[in-house]
Formats: sequence, C-alpha cells, structure tokens
Amino acid sequence: MNTERGLTLTRPACTQCVKLQDEIIRLRAENKSLKDKLRYQQRQSDEGYFGSSTPCAKKPFKPTPKQRRRMTAAASAIAVLAAPALLRMKPTK
Repeated sequence: MNTERGLTLTRPACTQCVKLQDEIIRLRAENKSLKDKLRYQQRQSDEGYFGSSTPCAKKPFKPTPKQRRRMTAAASAIAVLAAPALLRMKPTK
C-alpha cells in the first residue's frame, strides 16, 4: 500500500493499472519538483543580485574614479547635444 497525502492507496490488480498508477505517482513527483525549481527561480529574480543578504551587504559598489569620469563625460556630451533642441522648444502654458 502507498500513502500519498494522507490517503491510503491500494495497488490495482491488473498490470496496466499498476503501470498507470506508477506513472501518476512519478508525474506528481516530477510536477512537485518542477514547481519547487520554479519557485526558487522566481525568488532569486525577486531578491535580485544580492539575494537575501543583510541590508548593509545589499549596497551596490561605488564606481571607481575612472568610471565616474566616464559617466560625467557621457552626461555632459548628452547635455551638449541636447542643448540646441531644448533652446528651440517652445514653453508650454
């Protein structure tokens, strides 16, 4: 006898029924395993890069001085390119 979810299941008499019952049990176990994997992946994507670390460990790394110079240079280049377009825009009322 198999016990599944608190129910007592008796084995069927015919061989085809036994095969079907075994396949049902196998598929239920596989389904549970896949649901667990999916839940784990969703939790990983929700928690982000740092996972369930402590709050102080979740702070992102500071950019290096070289990265900061690159970011400010890119921002200033965008501002220079956008300035003429901003000057041509009419103010909205």
